Amino acid sequence: MLRKSSMVLAAVVGLALLAGGVGCGKDEGLKIRKIEPREGPFAGGDPVTIYGSGFQSGGAKTVTVYFGGKKARVLEFDGDDKLIVSPPGGNAGDKVKLTLVFSDSRRIDIDDAYTYIDPAPLKVDDLGSGTGKKTN
Repeated sequence: MLRKSSMVLAAVVGLALLAGGVGCGKDEGLKIRKIEPREGPFAGGDPVTIYGSGFQSGGAKTVTVYFGGKKARVLEFDGDDKLIVSPPGGNAGDKVKLTLVFSDSRRIDIDDAYTYIDPAPLKVDDLGSGTGKKTN
């Protein structure tokens, strides 16, 4: 009788473990799906949003983000799937690797992920169209 109850207990535990896995949400692991925008001014600073999954899986973590080996400033985590950063400055025309290093030692490298551009220079003519009131 003891052997039969042990088998029943093992079957119940097995079913409970199986049922627990079926009801869970998708665990897609650590992935990057999209980076917006993929280019920005060589001076840096314009926010970049990194979309993915698994950023905070297993609990809150910190991350260090690099653009071409230069450290970016992390502005905000938005859940497990969105990270907003401020890139450092770079050289106009350089296409750089994006690297994310999480506090639990997970790492993602994406080659040619971001391009530094030289924004169009602002011309004096762009500053005003002359529609404002004239002042003395």
